[in-house]
Amino acid sequence: MRLTAWPRANTEVERLTIRYQGTADEIDPTTLRLRIERLLEVEDLQPAGLPSGAILIVRKLEGRSPLPIAALARSSLPAWREGVRGQVQASYAAAACPSNGPISSGAASVLFSDAGELLTCLTRDLLAGEARQRWYWQPLLRGIPHPAGAALASLWSNQASALPTVLAALTISEATSAITKLSPGEVLSVARALHASFDLPSQALAALQNMLPDAHRAPQPPRIVPSASAGAYEPVSAPLVGESFLPDEQRERSIHPATVQPPWQRWLANAPTASLSPQAHYLLGLSLSLCHTPAFARSTAFAQRTVSWLHALTASLELPDTTTSTNQVRGIPEGKREGHRYPETAGGEAPTARTRAEVTPPESRTDTLRDTPGIELPPGIRTDEYERLPHHDTAGGDTPSAPALTEAAPAESEANLHRGISKGDRTARSYPETAGDSRPLPSDGLPTRLGGILYLLHLLTWLNLPAGWDDEGAFAEGMSGWAIVEAFARGLSGAWLTSYADDPIWQLLAMLDGRQPGEPLGAGLRRQTAFRLPTQWLLHFAPAAPNWLAITDDARLRIIDADGAYLVVDVPLSGQTPEEAVFLEVEAYRSRGIDVQWRYSRPGETDKPAPLSPLTSIILASMSERAAWWLERVLGFVRYFMARRLGDPVFDGGQLAPALFERPGRLIAGRTHIDLYMDMDQISLPIRRAGFDRDPSWMPDLGRIVLFHFD
Repeated sequence: MRLTAWPRANTEVERLTIRYQGTADEIDPTTLRLRIERLLEVEDLQPAGLPSGAILIVRKLEGRSPLPIAALARSSLPAWREGVRGQVQASYAAAACPSNGPISSGAASVLFSDAGELLTCLTRDLLAGEARQRWYWQPLLRGIPHPAGAALASLWSNQASALPTVLAALTISEATSAITKLSPGEVLSVARALHASFDLPSQALAALQNMLPDAHRAPQPPRIVPSASAGAYEPVSAPLVGESFLPDEQRERSIHPATVQPPWQRWLANAPTASLSPQAHYLLGLSLSLCHTPAFARSTAFAQRTVSWLHALTASLELPDTTTSTNQVRGIPEGKREGHRYPETAGGEAPTARTRAEVTPPESRTDTLRDTPGIELPPGIRTDEYERLPHHDTAGGDTPSAPALTEAAPAESEANLHRGISKGDRTARSYPETAGDSRPLPSDGLPTRLGGILYLLHLLTWLNLPAGWDDEGAFAEGMSGWAIVEAFARGLSGAWLTSYADDPIWQLLAMLDGRQPGEPLGAGLRRQTAFRLPTQWLLHFAPAAPNWLAITDDARLRIIDADGAYLVVDVPLSGQTPEEAVFLEVEAYRSRGIDVQWRYSRPGETDKPAPLSPLTSIILASMSERAAWWLERVLGFVRYFMARRLGDPVFDGGQLAPALFERPGRLIAGRTHIDLYMDMDQISLPIRRAGFDRDPSWMPDLGRIVLFHFD
């Protein structure tokens, strides 16, 4: 048996022995073999109740009844089939679980809940030097190199999708011990497989590869960067980190300048990582990030912060700067950095004349910065360059405040500054000293009356959430896909939610989100003061020529789609007149291809729709204030989008939640798989036509395979 990919819904036979008691005249060996193969192919030997991600390894099965030659010509043999199935079922019931501790050498079968658990146990046995002595590892280790490091590199590369759960399940000392057994080239090989499985940006991987000597480097395809022409991308051959490499003595140790921390530092803050090379440190940190916050780990911001950290490691060697500007990633020409910024994604408030006028020339503040206590500039950054970096007052005022550069994140981007998202303004969260969450998931299954809530997972794909909400990764860092699904489910349910407040699915969603008991949803979300619907949502799912209504008061501007009754823009005026604010917002969307017709409404008009979606007290109690702020603004469009996609009157208005969510079933949750089992009578034609009950399958932003079963 070879573990090559998951999910694995098939049965594999490692060795088949046939004892034939007839004569050669009755049947030739080739015909006998083909008939036996066909017999095994048409029989389903999966034991009843085996979850889709589970792996059962049975040592030996025997066909107890002789098979007449004539019977082999038939496609099915009920008596033989039931006998073998009975053996498989008994093996499943009596299977030992290596994840619970050492098992007897005489165990006839072993069971793993998923590929991640199997690979975790195999990794531990390889580190202990015991893997080759255990019978159930023999099929998986056939053809795998004998040295532990080479074996781990091969297994981890083949099962890269499960690697984050493996390293998170190990203790920090086990994880670091395992990674240090890999050569630099093997570490890069595993990292490349991880990038391919999760479709990660390539900047950090290219930088790491260029830090290795030529002997360990693999051929690198041309790097694609945005060109100055709108929407065009051009290949360039220049490497991200020049042609100089760290000497051997520096590659063998980890350098962590206090001024720049990697984006995964929260999970390795207390870890002994001094023995790790930059490549090994990256592999461990990236894997833990993909386990805890996969959407953020897949963002361009994560890659940029990683490259900034690598630049700090190589700054003493005067290597070229490896960071990529936000404008380069968006494809905005460097010469057009100032001026109006279009909201291609949800963020990006247009800079005002007042904002530009209040910026003090950098040369006039050089001495003040150098004399400011607690401010230490990163290597290679001059004072005047630091002054040009955007800063934001966490209190939301107009006076800039200099952030301490010892935090894990680099300086705030212009996009976050305009949205009012502050790096320092987030609720503090505690993280376990070990890599993973020790709370077990209910792998034996949970009954739920609200199985249809998982249908909302498709919204993450259709609306490109959380990654598509902003271009800096701030939203993905604070709101996982599981948190977004729970927030949408609660918001769409409204008062109807009261009848199902104790359903186990809420507990499961919180555990999948990584929240501790009592922790509100979205506790790590950064504060936002500006809201805009992403342009792509409006281009793909809204009317081609929308009719917008602008509403202002003394402090804010709100733009509402008058036909769909959903909020499009909610931003502070920030010293602009209402006319200026409306003009900038509408023209920004028009420049992106939205043919907007709008009219200006002053307070007191009676025909304006409600700008926000009110949340009940039970909903507000389940989430942070920042998550509620976002939800009550985005919920109108989500409700509009779902009603249009479902296209059936039964889902209109307040009936959407009960008609969609009320699907009794059983949930089985593991570290790599989520399975929802429902009866056939839960199938709904409008839901099926809209694609909501289609298997989401592998979802990189969740790090899991999600399957719906109708039995």
